[in-house]
Amino acid sequence: MALSPMLIIGCGGSGGKVVLNLRQRLNEELLRRGWTAGIPDAFQLKWVDVPTPQETHPSFGPPLPLDDYVALSNVDDYRAYDKTLVQQAGPQRMDRLVGWRPSPDIPLPVKAGAGQMRAIGRAVAVSKAAAVTSVINQATQKMTSGRSELARLTEFLGGDGVSDTPLVVIVSSMAGGTGAGIFLDVCDLVRASNPALGNRIMAVLFTAEIFRDVGNTSGMPSNTVAAASELMNSALAIQRRVEPLYNMAGAIAVEEGAGPSVSYVVGLQTMQDGRSLASPEECYRAVTESLLAMTIDEDLQQQVLAYDAANAVPARAVRRSGLSMLAESPGNDVPIRTGFVSSFGSSKVSVGSGRFGEWARDRLARSVVDYLSLIHISEPTRL
Repeated sequence: MALSPMLIIGCGGSGGKVVLNLRQRLNEELLRRGWTAGIPDAFQLKWVDVPTPQETHPSFGPPLPLDDYVALSNVDDYRAYDKTLVQQAGPQRMDRLVGWRPSPDIPLPVKAGAGQMRAIGRAVAVSKAAAVTSVINQATQKMTSGRSELARLTEFLGGDGVSDTPLVVIVSSMAGGTGAGIFLDVCDLVRASNPALGNRIMAVLFTAEIFRDVGNTSGMPSNTVAAASELMNSALAIQRRVEPLYNMAGAIAVEEGAGPSVSYVVGLQTMQDGRSLASPEECYRAVTESLLAMTIDEDLQQQVLAYDAANAVPARAVRRSGLSMLAESPGNDVPIRTGFVSSFGSSKVSVGSGRFGEWARDRLARSVVDYLSLIHISEPTRL
């Protein structure tokens, strides 16, 4: 068996946190196994989001290198992005904006985010399609040039060889503004930039459920329903032309299908026994651990490729017969996914050394702060 190069793109805030955490956990896990050469270039982790500059989330990991973060905004006034979008459409393609183009007069400071408005997120992303395509192309080149390093890592981990074709994973929320508005376009830009990746694009999508106890969530359920509708539409697409608005990005004229080839939806609760994670943060970390295993575990990676990615095309062909939204369990003879979406879970057995390390670090930091802030009381003669 062989490891595949990986391109993992986080869209919006939720996707970005998973990418930050995955980069940190990948570094930690490789070091734990004795690999000291860092993350190979064959593993590309990118984050596409509206805010400028990159938001920081230290509990998930340090900021990404500048080249790995795509800031879609450079000015606050949304009218600037609307103007670019209209120019890209031109008179011949204005029909592509009908039905979803937001009002250019929306008073939103775009550099702070899309504000739970999917159409704003999509409009900004499409107006910056060239920048997203450029990052995808750069990542593809690095995955190709990093094959020899990945081969060394594979051998170090006890494996054999490197797969010819990368695996692409898009991580996003379906409930917010930026990620939910752009993840389908990012999938299509990956496919249009490199048709060989068309049937190896997987999406991991968080539903509105994970935000049920988080502040203002008024627009999240409807965003999830709308994103699911568009996801189903893309799953039915066969031989669909690439979005004409991407032409400015140098995309290829025709593609097979649209959106991800395989979609996993993730919430807080399991469907069978209703067990629940406590917060969005726990959900992000659980997905991170699954993606970590998929990245460096040959057996798991090959199972994913053999059963999900390999069956994506025949699944598209049978979805027109009115089957359910959720994927059915594979039969004994034909392991085919016939629903529009599936899901996955993960579990981990540990002696708790990682948690103990976190506790020891935090306890030491607290001791230092306490000592510095209270020394004038406890030991005034030393001042």
